[in-house]
Amino acid sequence: SEMCIRDRRKKALVPGSGFDSPCGELNRNAASVCMACLYCARLARPDLLRPIQRLAENFHKWDNLCTAKLHRLICHVNSTVDMKQYSFIGDPWHQIQLALFVDADWGSDNADKKSTSGGCMVFLGPNTYYPIGWICKKQGCQSLSTPEAEVVALTVILVKYVLPMLWFIEAMLRVDKCIPQVYEDNQATHAIVVSGKIDKALGYVGRTHELGISFVAEQYKTGGFVLRDCHTKAMAADVFTKYRSWRVDACAHAPFNLSAGEIRKAPCLGIQYQRS
Repeated sequence: SEMCIRDRRKKALVPGSGFDSPCGELNRNAASVCMACLYCARLARPDLLRPIQRLAENFHKWDNLCTAKLHRLICHVNSTVDMKQYSFIGDPWHQIQLALFVDADWGSDNADKKSTSGGCMVFLGPNTYYPIGWICKKQGCQSLSTPEAEVVALTVILVKYVLPMLWFIEAMLRVDKCIPQVYEDNQATHAIVVSGKIDKALGYVGRTHELGISFVAEQYKTGGFVLRDCHTKAMAADVFTKYRSWRVDACAHAPFNLSAGEIRKAPCLGIQYQRS
């Protein structure tokens, strides 16, 4: 009877639910598997966000290459099921800062040449490293340079995700005013924002991306956030913007304290690798 039930399940396929669904129809099987992985990714596995995002773009145009990519993703998840995320808070509240790591690629998607914005928000201190949120989002149109993609990522993450929740962070840290420490690994972007000539250098971004990037320069001048130069090796948001081999990659797992064993010391990456 068990074999009959298994055979009946295999034959009762809904049109469009298999991995060989025609173009234009939602591949329910692929969507179900990817959304199950997304549930884990948004809770404690941020290294899975980028591959899930790329696969989700093809739910209505699924092909054999997408099936191979999905199989590779599941193999990676299956080989890292013992990984856990460890977070540390070992300092008084007044010594803990809100750190934001922002990164972007430049036209890495060969299909449409659009860039991807990546961000990671953590509580950072001498003995504290506590990731509290992350984002991986494709930009709305093509960027003409790396600084443009970086500025767009910085604007989107600050305006839509960080600044609106500062009141909650201030209540959590028990401070009157919380000033985010933004870590950026692109020196050209750092120079553009600090100089305040962001409209002169990237004035067209307001039309193409429909973003008010001058708001970032204004917030920096008024002390709304502190912009710090970060070494590329310490960029925690790098995992959202770069393709990596599906092995146990220390560069991808270390910024989020993902490990199969117990971690006994917080990395404090932003302070350790900060440029002088």
